[in-house]
Amino acid sequence: MKTLCHALLCSVLSVACLQLAAQAAEDGLKEKAPRSPAQIARIKLSKLLKLSDDQKTQIDEILVAFNDKSAEARKNSASLSTEQIEKRKELLKAAKDAGEKPNMKAINEEIGVTPELQKQMMEGRKKLNKLRQEMLSSVKKVLDEEQTKTFTQDNRPKKPGNAKPGQKKKPEGEAKKKKPEGDAKKKKKKADE
Repeated sequence: MKTLCHALLCSVLSVACLQLAAQAAEDGLKEKAPRSPAQIARIKLSKLLKLSDDQKTQIDEILVAFNDKSAEARKNSASLSTEQIEKRKELLKAAKDAGEKPNMKAINEEIGVTPELQKQMMEGRKKLNKLRQEMLSSVKKVLDEEQTKTFTQDNRPKKPGNAKPGQKKKPEGEAKKKKPEGDAKKKKKKADE
């Protein structure tokens, strides 16, 4: 009787474990389904903007076309080698750890970036930025007014810090500069005359 109870208990537990394992594997496959960058971008947009099915398909087409064009542009543009990228990361980290502002000119010279390569890389970035602007304007054409406003706010260029455009941030603890006394005396003399 005791062995029968043990056998039943073991069989019930093994069946339960198998079911849980199968369910976990199924859930894992659903979560880890490979997605393209276009799918990921559309998922984010649909959550942010509450897109209709028609808008989703149109935006999917736009994003797939953009990803294809940008991949081609990246492939054709000049770039740094993996060694140069790693060396640049190390030098930037060392400057940051030392509390200094990195001197990009010196870093580029040290990793062997020629002015020609810099120019080619800049042209590649400009092409990618142009493609991105085209993609953003195409997406805006699909959206209604409210969605366009939300989309524009979410995709505006990011500025470092909280400074207004064209305004530099003051270092902490810096007081307002006092005017030299000479200027105040000159103004007072002009007012007296």
